[in-house]
Amino acid sequence: MDRTHVLILPSWYLTRQQPWHGIFFREQALALHRSGMRVGLIYPELRSLGALRLGALRDGWFRTVLENEEGLATLRLRGWDLFPRISLHANLWIRCAIRLADEYAARFGKPDLIHAHSALWGGVAGARWSFLRGVPLVITEHSSGFAQGLVKPWQRRLAREAFEQAGAVVAVSSALAGQLADQGLVRPGKCAVIPNTVDTSFFTLPPVPRARPPFRILCVCYMKPLKGVDILLRAFVEVSRRIPEAELEIAGDGPEREKLEKLAGNLRLGSRVKFLGTLDRGKVREAMWRSHVLALASFYETFGVVLIEAMATGLPVVATRCGGPEETVCPETGRLVPVRDEAALAGAIVEVHDCYGQFEPSRIRRHAEDHFGGATIASRLKAVYEKVRPVSTHPE
Repeated sequence: MDRTHVLILPSWYLTRQQPWHGIFFREQALALHRSGMRVGLIYPELRSLGALRLGALRDGWFRTVLENEEGLATLRLRGWDLFPRISLHANLWIRCAIRLADEYAARFGKPDLIHAHSALWGGVAGARWSFLRGVPLVITEHSSGFAQGLVKPWQRRLAREAFEQAGAVVAVSSALAGQLADQGLVRPGKCAVIPNTVDTSFFTLPPVPRARPPFRILCVCYMKPLKGVDILLRAFVEVSRRIPEAELEIAGDGPEREKLEKLAGNLRLGSRVKFLGTLDRGKVREAMWRSHVLALASFYETFGVVLIEAMATGLPVVATRCGGPEETVCPETGRLVPVRDEAALAGAIVEVHDCYGQFEPSRIRRHAEDHFGGATIASRLKAVYEKVRPVSTHPE
């Protein structure tokens, strides 16, 4: 029986130093693998020279490493980012990705298609390899950089060329698909919408029902201005006035952490707000299990993976209407509020508290499984692959 053979190329990916960075790419690849497809993954792991040490130098001097990740053949090229300028870094990354794709094909056979995640730089590298080797290309776009105006003109030109080379383009939300079309990056009608997936075998209902009090609010994010944690802290002032037993836990780190801790002090929130720092995946799940609502106050999200992870544990969510959440949150799973609206955010959290019995954990989890589970997303991606891959002539 013939099976589609797909090679995955993410633009960022988990490493030993950042073991959860881009983990949703691996979860999607594993979902495809479990659905019966042949799947491999390549990634140029180029580290900053700031992390250069003698032992690390020997380990990562442009050395190719093959790993088996739960049956997923993963080929990495470990090296150093020798060029601080973006254009030089991009050129090095792309050349390393093409080298990896050729090595993968030599080891495992030429794939039926290559699926790159985000145009910069996986999509650009995938487009060049697609052209050189005659392999169909699919690009899934995840990045918020286009909407935020963070992409330079020369980068936009390369991204547009990559999208044109692709047989299919996918966006993780309708909002992102519309922005790509509005900005002339993708021809109208070419971009399909397929959301990210959630590992429902890991993010499960808690082993024991969530206990109250306290009423615990959880935020999980990288602390940068875009995430709106300052808005959440100010909203929590009103929440704590209306829900005396409320507590707020903030998981993650980032450039804004010190500023946000100072803000929490200035707001006199005291021990009711806890900054947990960076948590591994297991600790994030434990935080979700002991919480009663997850709050995300972002100014923009192309999707918002943490929302579906929380829902898979049966946790209701409160999020802003900032792009992706509009397509993941519904009345039975949580509430949506305007961006930068402290009063609305506080009101929605209080509403979840007051109507908590309406948010049935098993129904919330079922929504996550039905819409974002691995089998569902794998089936939708298979349909895209079938449209772009040539008819195979080799038997399995």
